[in-house]
Amino acid sequence: MKAKFFSSDFGALVFGREVLIKDQSAELEFCVKDEGVKKEDFLDEKDFWSISLEKIVAEKTKFGRIGIFYDRQNKAIQEFIKKIDSQKFNFERKDRRAEKTPQFISFETQIICEMANEGWADTVEFRRISRKFFRKAKHSHCDTVFFPEVIFGEEKTKKILQHLAGTQMKVFTPRDFFWDYPKLQKEGVTTKRKITINTADNSEFTNLRAEKILCTKLKQIGLM
Repeated sequence: MKAKFFSSDFGALVFGREVLIKDQSAELEFCVKDEGVKKEDFLDEKDFWSISLEKIVAEKTKFGRIGIFYDRQNKAIQEFIKKIDSQKFNFERKDRRAEKTPQFISFETQIICEMANEGWADTVEFRRISRKFFRKAKHSHCDTVFFPEVIFGEEKTKKILQHLAGTQMKVFTPRDFFWDYPKLQKEGVTTKRKITINTADNSEFTNLRAEKILCTKLKQIGLM
């Protein structure tokens, strides 16, 4: 499989991990920590927001109360949330306690997205701050929470968030709906894995984060 991913943080690598789980010989190219304009043939987390919410509403939420956690500095997510029309979603009311139409409740977060990017999700500080945000969602009676920033889909981070959310609230990120993206398809079979990582950040630190997120050993930033 061949795929290209773009992100202004390390989130693109989370999608790469999802690919490698199914295809260890995949040919992947990443642009991470890039503040430029995404090239047309690259995918980023924004491409998965709509389909993620559609799947959550149709298949995951029980009561139709969905919390959206977004970093306060993420303007793209804020604009996306403003355009959500709950009337257009396919929501089947299976419980008398459920909403008649899905309710999307947004929660502004601080610090935790940066901590997840820097590899600090598995810390007491991350858990303590995240727990405060989850408390707001619980008070709003959300049964489902969506993190649009795909970095939260890193395996260890996702497990921590789900643990903090408890058993009554499900946590999802764009990674959970990666293979539902209609344009994503295999392009033949490659005989040797090739991973290219372009970064505007420090190459050594990027290499360490890439190995952690991709769960694979990289000889260097560039080709493998």
